[in-house]
Amino acid sequence: MKEASILLTRQQLGSSMLPAVAVEAGCSEALTRELRAAASAARFDRFDLAHWGRYDVSNDEPPRDALAALVGVAAACVGTPLERVMHRWVRLGRGDYALVRDDRARFERLSPHGYDVVVDLSETASGEAEIVFTHRGQAFFTMPQRPREIAFVRRGPTVQRYARYLTHRVGDRSVLRLELGLVPRKDALGAA
Repeated sequence: MKEASILLTRQQLGSSMLPAVAVEAGCSEALTRELRAAASAARFDRFDLAHWGRYDVSNDEPPRDALAALVGVAAACVGTPLERVMHRWVRLGRGDYALVRDDRARFERLSPHGYDVVVDLSETASGEAEIVFTHRGQAFFTMPQRPREIAFVRRGPTVQRYARYLTHRVGDRSVLRLELGLVPRKDALGAA
């Protein structure tokens, strides 16, 4: 991300009671290519539990340099040093979704001071599969599904999320994301 985008993102995150920002084309083309290549080499498993969600998921490790770049950008955007506590690659196709119930593990690891950082690595926009963040059950922020989009969302104790259903209109296209769970580094918390 360019410095101006980082500063604007930090300002937007700092001015909200429920910090959440999506940055269009926030992931560089070079980094997007590197992450797509890593995702194509990853081993995905099918998750299919009707009352939680249906999608392909992989916990294969992202490339170290790419991960460091993303964590660095996120830290610059939120204004504090961060460290990764979780990650996953998610691939959704026609009929796939994720419900709020599916968010439990992320919620427990990231609340109350962590951040969801989501990078859309899809080839095309679907107009579907948006990630919706809720506060006490009411939607307050939606990450559109657009290639190279990055979202930063503070996971307070009342914030949960779900991914909207992909209909038949997407055809054979898929949505690919790298989802990171980041928390303030312990040394940064001690300094506060």
